[in-house]
Amino acid sequence: MLRRAAAATAEAMPQLATMAKLQEYWVHVNSLEDEATPPTARCWRSCSAHPATSIRRAC
Repeated sequence: MLRRAAAATAEAMPQLATMAKLQEYWVHVNSLEDEATPPTARCWRSCSAHPATSIRRAC
């Protein structure tokens, strides 16, 4: 789940400047979170919300 969500995020990055077509990205990542175990989903949410500090704390 983490690899797939990270790949989807990397693919969406060029669109972040204009926020174009990000609804498809959010739907996809949310579906990945729904498939994940609670600890994995919690790690992903923490990492995506606080990328600079989360990896050391949450994962």
